[in-house]
This record gives sequence, C-alpha cells and structure tokens, in this order.
Amino acid sequence: MPVQIINYKNKDIVYSDHRGLSGQKLIDNIRDGCALVLKQGKDVLQLSDFRDSNLSKDAMDFARSEELKPVIKCIKKKAIVGVTGIKKMALNLYSSVTGSTAKVFNTLEEAKEYLVT
Repeated sequence: MPVQIINYKNKDIVYSDHRGLSGQKLIDNIRDGCALVLKQGKDVLQLSDFRDSNLSKDAMDFARSEELKPVIKCIKKKAIVGVTGIKKMALNLYSSVTGSTAKVFNTLEEAKEYLVT
C-alpha cells in the first residue's frame, strides 16, 4: 500500500511511498497521503519517500495548492527521503512558500529517528 500508517518505536507515522511515481499517479498518491494526515487530525508525524520519483511542474504546483494548506497545519514533523539536487531545491522553494518545516534525510531509518525524537 503506497500510503499507510506505520509504527516506529511506539509512534504512528503517516508513510507515503511515492517511489517510482510521476505525473498524475504521483499527484494522486500525494492526495491520498494528505487525506490520511487529515484523518489523523493534529500533531501528525509524516514520512514521504520520493526515491526514483519524478517531481514534475504539475506535482509541484499541486504541492503548493490551497488544497494542502489544512494538511500542513496538521503536521507536527515531516521527514522526506529521496530528494537530491534539483528536487531538493524545489523542496526548499515549497517549504518557503507553504511554511512547511520538512527535513530531508538520506535513509528511511534516519528520517524515522528524527520523527520520533
């Protein structure tokens, strides 16, 4: 399942597995992750895995859309894996536009440790 709740060290994390996705499939998966975050309510820990995905202009536009503003307010901590180079610059732009405090990590293990501490 691409979007799910995982438990790590007795903490629930909304895990969005976007690996290998692009275009509308990526947007739909991001939307599914957002729905799960909203369902969880507040102080949500979120982990997004973008390894081998293609962050298109459409996906970035969606990530900056008004639709996601309520989601950002529900997130206590957000960790991202698989963002390097141009994608990392795009994430920094996204964070500055949305007020997100997402942090980028090299491995899932590092990201999960950050989220639960």
